[in-house]
Amino acid sequence: MIPLLTRIIPKRHDVWSMGRTLLRHPVGLRASFTTRSDNLDDLLKAHLGKPKLSVKEISEFISTSHGKDIVYKDEYRDFLRFASQQLSEIKDKEELFKVIKAGVRYNVRDMLFWHNLIAVILNNIQLLNVFERVNVIATLSDNKICQSMLPELAARIPRLHQDILKALPVMDGHAITQVLYMALQFDDKTLIGKAVDAFTAKFRSIEDVIKSTSSNVDDIGRISFIAFALKSKFQSIPPQILAEVSAKQLSPEVSWRGLSLIYNVYTSQSFNSSTAISQAGNVLLEKIRKDPIDFDSASSILTAITREGITSNHEVYKAILTSIEEQINSAGVSLLIEFDGRNILQFLHSVNKLRNVLQQDKELLDGFFVYFGNLIEEGNVVSRFNLDEMKELRALYSKQSDTLNNAKFQERLAQHLKLLELRSKHPLTQRMYTVNEDRELVEVEGPNARRK
Repeated sequence: MIPLLTRIIPKRHDVWSMGRTLLRHPVGLRASFTTRSDNLDDLLKAHLGKPKLSVKEISEFISTSHGKDIVYKDEYRDFLRFASQQLSEIKDKEELFKVIKAGVRYNVRDMLFWHNLIAVILNNIQLLNVFERVNVIATLSDNKICQSMLPELAARIPRLHQDILKALPVMDGHAITQVLYMALQFDDKTLIGKAVDAFTAKFRSIEDVIKSTSSNVDDIGRISFIAFALKSKFQSIPPQILAEVSAKQLSPEVSWRGLSLIYNVYTSQSFNSSTAISQAGNVLLEKIRKDPIDFDSASSILTAITREGITSNHEVYKAILTSIEEQINSAGVSLLIEFDGRNILQFLHSVNKLRNVLQQDKELLDGFFVYFGNLIEEGNVVSRFNLDEMKELRALYSKQSDTLNNAKFQERLAQHLKLLELRSKHPLTQRMYTVNEDRELVEVEGPNARRK
């Protein structure tokens, strides 16, 4: 273990409490979005006592409990597992969309829930027309946990690619935005090419953008992302005009994914806009009091606003860090599902840059390195890193103080690196090497094991 703040380092066997105790007790935003409710506790018990739950009960409880302490309880995880078993009862597309929107909007952290929901989507795919199928995929792509499942989902929907191409000429601005957003996520070059033509034909002026985004606040982030990603093809609306419209259209109803798109586009060199970023900061501060930010969006936004030359309200930095701190202290192992090598690195690089900005919060900033250092040392998130990411992580920790980066921790990182290197050299024998209980790199014995 890293010997910093030892009074808050968890016991090795206490996996469930790992996230709850690694950082100091939270302050600031905690009271504003984690108010306890006896009514919610009673309702949770009532739901768990029923033989089955309706779709309405599932989606409404996910919505009502969001941002409350109850979502960190073991009983809430039991509710999600119970709810996931009921999803097969969905019989119409209205119920299906209701659950999808609730799960994405309120960041359900349960892999079984999402696996079962995607199975239900495939079982009921005949109920959805091509516009609704695109809507499902585009909506799910805003959820970090679902993203890895979407290519398979899209591949298993019959004639999805052909039907989209056929329907493009009659799609409205919102549908075309979703198609192109989805195509960019999948890097589908054929679909991107056709969708760009439909997109530029539909959005000829700023008035077209305003009309399309007036009923869906997340479209402004997607359109900004599309215009940025394809700027050589999308020249009818100047970036500064689009930035001004984005600032006016933003509201706390925007999703965290949508807000992170705004931040990343308008902190870029070619689309830089202090107007859009200032309004995004105002929206963030209002939204985060009731809606805890997910880790992937937090990492993305912090990366954007710690870029060289970007200035941002210090309250924004602190609000994001405090929200993540609260979730680490409360969510325990359920938070691990949101982590991967990329977003952990983004987050820690941003934290490192903020040392000069938030000098009075050294304990908080160090605490994040302690938290992820413990997860990595224990091996809980090592599989989320590729070889290059692990090398970058090692270099980042080497810049920290000895208390955050002692010899024992460096030895552990070296073992992980060696393991990743062996796996990269022997892709057919990825499971032949492991780390034993004494933290020694060993070769797995077996009929298919190969000697080094």
